[in-house]
Amino acid sequence: MCSSCGINVTNHDETKCPQCKAKLFCSYSVTRDGLVLRKPTSKSSQESGIKISLDKICSALEKNSKLYDKSNITNYIIKYILIPPIQTCSPEDPEYMSDLSTKYTQLVNYAKKGEVHNIYHAYSKIVGTKRTEGMAKFLSGKNGIFRDIMLGKRTERSACSVITGDPCLDYNTIYIPKYISDNIRIPICIHKHNLKSFSNHKIIFISNNKVPIDNPNLIFVNQTYEKLLLDDDKVLINRQPSLTKTSVLGFKAKI
Repeated sequence: MCSSCGINVTNHDETKCPQCKAKLFCSYSVTRDGLVLRKPTSKSSQESGIKISLDKICSALEKNSKLYDKSNITNYIIKYILIPPIQTCSPEDPEYMSDLSTKYTQLVNYAKKGEVHNIYHAYSKIVGTKRTEGMAKFLSGKNGIFRDIMLGKRTERSACSVITGDPCLDYNTIYIPKYISDNIRIPICIHKHNLKSFSNHKIIFISNNKVPIDNPNLIFVNQTYEKLLLDDDKVLINRQPSLTKTSVLGFKAKI
């Protein structure tokens, strides 16, 4: 089999692939007991110093039955199609069909119709080296699944943000680390409706002062103070360089 295009080379004497004209590293010959050995195709490979004695290998396989079972070529034939996990699978939307998902779709359709010849060629394109898009390219970059679909700017499928999600949080909640929330001051105006709540358990500061107010009697109505960012506070998140109103989203803070 050619390692470049993946087609099966039936003539073992050929040194180049008949389709892509790539140089064949070696051809294969099947000997007794189902043992497959490499057959050198050039003079340099014969003089490489690597010599395999067929008689010694066959005698070792006959003495050790476990070694013979492991060396059987049928153990290395893939019987099932290897599918990536559901988190990294390509989308089913035909609008965003990737190169990998297209080949898998063709392979499944050929298998349903029983077209053995087309199944072989479709699988050769998946495992060959000429596949234009790999799994790393499919996930990363601006055209990857995360940026293009899950976190796209101009689609209705997600929010306009590159902040990754957390399965332990609600959809309307954003997690903010404590070392960041400790440096965020929110100005508040004290009135008779919120005076009691801030006097009991919430720490507030005088404007431009890092020392908190410990005595609740020093908190006066109609005065502006500053407080730290706490849980369930409403925040607006904007991902720059977005400047439109639709790019500003409201969340509840979770420290």
